[in-house]
Amino acid sequence: MAFGLSLAVTLMIAAALPATAAGLFVDLPARGFNTYPAGHYTHVTTLEALRTGALTAIPVTQLEALITFPSFHTVNAILFAWAFWTLPYLRWFAVVLNALMIASTPTAGLHYFVDIIGGVVVAVAAIAVAKRLIKPLREPSHASATVGELAVNSQPALS
Repeated sequence: MAFGLSLAVTLMIAAALPATAAGLFVDLPARGFNTYPAGHYTHVTTLEALRTGALTAIPVTQLEALITFPSFHTVNAILFAWAFWTLPYLRWFAVVLNALMIASTPTAGLHYFVDIIGGVVVAVAAIAVAKRLIKPLREPSHASATVGELAVNSQPALS
């Protein structure tokens, strides 16, 4: 539930606030996007074409990493650590592993730090909403308890 909610929210925010990846401005010299070597940062060409209107749809067979805010790497890391928290033998391993994923996000995931903060907010909100939505399903219903009590109490007495 939390994963689905966070993915939906991330996609809505990213559609409203698309951005090029941070790594473009850190490790490459400033030049036109169309002059990058083949295979490097192919999503920038797609993003620029979407922004200018030259491209109006992305074929499903050519999906690229266009989402940068909020960081779904960060969302996943928090959700994975939360999911593994109930397993005592894997709890701390999962926390450390996912903390490393978050720490590597600015360099390997090509995100700004604000993308990470956004990912934390989305993940925490998704967990809170998922818990709230699932809580009624886990609590015993008063109606079912009443029906069960009626069934037991309505049996004929043996004389």
